[in-house]
Amino acid sequence: MTFSTAVYPCDSDLTEWVSDRVRALCNSRKQAKGLGPGRVQLTPELTDLLVAMMVEAATHAASREIPDRAARPGAPADNARIILIDDICRACKSLGLSPGLRYVDPQSIAVELFIIVASLIWPSPCGSSWNPRKTFERAKRGHIVRN
Repeated sequence: MTFSTAVYPCDSDLTEWVSDRVRALCNSRKQAKGLGPGRVQLTPELTDLLVAMMVEAATHAASREIPDRAARPGAPADNARIILIDDICRACKSLGLSPGLRYVDPQSIAVELFIIVASLIWPSPCGSSWNPRKTFERAKRGHIVRN
């Protein structure tokens, strides 16, 4: 029996960019909605854990393209975005943060994390911001999760 090991790129620039942007988000927000009825303080320890999880999520999503059934120009394959979404939601839940989806201001932390990380992995040539609503709703509606 042989096992294959997944190797993800160790892109120090991507790691640094994700780390800086996630730290800036946590410092500007100070709090996020928790899994319970209250809010959770984004302490330096919690921020460090979130940064580590987002760097890992970014390297997984950016490791290689996962082709769709029909190749089309435009956005990256839905599969890569769904991997990123699932990693973000799992990270939020494991840290006691709500993976709730609020797309209007103030956006939920899961949505803001997706926008930050996706814009670093897949920069848009026209400079438009990422709208995660369609991808989040597709993953939720189809019960699509990463294995």
